[in-house]
Amino acid sequence: MRTRKITALLVLVMVLALGLAGCDDYPKYSLTGQVISSVDSRPIQGVKVTASGKSTTTNKDGVYRLTGLEMQVNSVMVIFEKEGFATATELYIFPTVTSEYKLDVGLANKF
Repeated sequence: MRTRKITALLVLVMVLALGLAGCDDYPKYSLTGQVISSVDSRPIQGVKVTASGKSTTTNKDGVYRLTGLEMQVNSVMVIFEKEGFATATELYIFPTVTSEYKLDVGLANKF
């Protein structure tokens, strides 16, 4: 009888452990947008955009796209960097739960 209880307890612990192991499967999302000059509204090419440990750079139209980001909380810190411009840090709070978000930013020239 005691062996059955121990076996049942071990099975229960294993089931719980396996269930918790899959808890880090966060919803995936993409973040897109355009980076422009805050002085003349022209697109800025080559801006490094970083969020959740992933980075990309803007194309000739100032457009960027980060994909495969994990939504672990209801917001993400996004950093925009380019030599000659002031670094911008934006806290983006997700308005709803979806897989696509848009964040446009204007960068100021460094003086």
